[in-house]
Amino acid sequence: MYDAINRGFANLPIDDSALMTWINTDDLLSSGAINAALAVSSRYQDVSWLGGRIAQVDEHGTVLVVHPPYVYPTTLIARGRCDGRGGRFIQQEGVFWTPDLWKRAGGLDAEIKVAGDWNLWRKFAQFAAFNTVDTITGFHRRHTGQISTDLNKYHSEVDSVAFRPIDASRLQQPKLYRYNYSEHNWNVASPVTKVEDVVFRSATAGTIFASPGVKLLGDTYHVHGAAADTYLTLSDSKPVAAGASVEALASLQVDNEAILSVSLNRDGTTPFEGSQPVQIIVRPGKNVIRVAHAFKHDHSGYRVQIASPAKPALISDVRFVERRPTDLRSLRHAYKGQRCFVVGNGPSLNKMDLNLLDKENVFACNAAFLLFDRIKWRPKFYTCVDSRVTRDRASDIVAMLDANPDMIAFFPRELRLHDGSGTVIDTYSVIPPAPNRYYFNEEANAFRSPPDSAFSLDANLRVAQPYTVAITMLQLATYLGFDPIYLIGCDTSYSIPSSAQQEGRKIGQDGLLLTSTKDDDPNHFDPSYFGKGREWHHPQVDKMLEHHHYSRQVLDKAGIQVFNATVGGQLEVYPRVEYTTLF
Repeated sequence: MYDAINRGFANLPIDDSALMTWINTDDLLSSGAINAALAVSSRYQDVSWLGGRIAQVDEHGTVLVVHPPYVYPTTLIARGRCDGRGGRFIQQEGVFWTPDLWKRAGGLDAEIKVAGDWNLWRKFAQFAAFNTVDTITGFHRRHTGQISTDLNKYHSEVDSVAFRPIDASRLQQPKLYRYNYSEHNWNVASPVTKVEDVVFRSATAGTIFASPGVKLLGDTYHVHGAAADTYLTLSDSKPVAAGASVEALASLQVDNEAILSVSLNRDGTTPFEGSQPVQIIVRPGKNVIRVAHAFKHDHSGYRVQIASPAKPALISDVRFVERRPTDLRSLRHAYKGQRCFVVGNGPSLNKMDLNLLDKENVFACNAAFLLFDRIKWRPKFYTCVDSRVTRDRASDIVAMLDANPDMIAFFPRELRLHDGSGTVIDTYSVIPPAPNRYYFNEEANAFRSPPDSAFSLDANLRVAQPYTVAITMLQLATYLGFDPIYLIGCDTSYSIPSSAQQEGRKIGQDGLLLTSTKDDDPNHFDPSYFGKGREWHHPQVDKMLEHHHYSRQVLDKAGIQVFNATVGGQLEVYPRVEYTTLF
């Protein structure tokens, strides 16, 4: 087989920019897999080898299992350990790679009969990292008689392959990309919202009310072969004599019309004779369910269950969704000629009358909601771009936006972690989409060719990744047409408390990744801003000031006026104005 794959690829005119894969006759690529692979490889130029989640189906196309995403250590692959013993298998179905990587590795070894993909991955790992995309790119089909189930033969072949020791220090490190992902609809939301008024007349213990023997289970994730979503289980494990009878009543609150399965069984799945599961339709509101049965024979115990009928997941239930940056063009110059205030969160805000900003166009950021108990107004615009702060404050941010639905919020389309792992997180999974929430394309390496790379005048195309969120707010305000723009609370002066935990690569004498252990934040308007347990990054003030210098060059060239109305601080890049004179 592997020789045929080699010859097939050799006879194809494959462009250097293409991706390669193969799929066996009984296995499947998922819908959208090719789009996912091309999207990631074109967006991230260092990706030459990638794959998705492990996913398996049976011979009928029913989904058996979908594993969480897993990042494979390159050293483990290169040493041949990803063989199901020393490390997880890499699922061949849905793995893609570049022609250059294929050539460097020398393709498949034709003399290997069953572990050819394992050996190919081992060779690939000498030159590239295997990057995981959080999506389903392929399905491995399980059926009786397949060669891959003979693991003794597989491992015997693996053990027979001799290869030289490797220098682990030169291997590339893998990354996890959440740029694209799959959604499925087999995990249907529970139709039952409340179970109450349960009366259980046991066959062995008389009348039992709900509290002694009732398990109420919320909606859970199940795949084919598992139980249905169960809302009520009444168990009686004592021996039951022939002729005994059981009755159960329960009141179920249902939001939407649904079908439920009502059954009496031995072990949660096996019904008694003459007592097959009954499917009933329940209507919105309160529904009273009754189960009754007279036993014909002796039994060791039984269960009464009310559940959703089991619905196996099919391949057709898996659909690919590519989350792209939001189209911002409807906002371009929407506020042309109006003024706005870009509000940082420095301690100088405590010296200002912020209620003067009522009815002004205000951009706020990060944990600005900690100000809300002091002010009568709410900012019209909001953004948060720091990968640690966005995730750490996600619940607070969502609560703020839900409470203020007219607030227009902006987030990077994806969040890049700066912990050395290279992980890229889908922002949609952190801050879910909703009206007035926009997700822009943030471009890293702002200083690669300054000043233009450091500041974008077209936020729909890109927003330069900032060293301070004030730069992001300036780019967005410029795109929306605001002119002039006034900065306040941009103190640009930081110190790291000695109580802060420090991790990650060094910035001078300090770590990049910081976690506060006390409510002693001296850098913001509230000492609990980066208080106990809060995660943040080293501020790198020198980089902030440099970024402001580049930004002003672009803004001056575009004729856009920016003034600094901050009380004090060390940001002298923009002309200063007295805050109170603006009203």
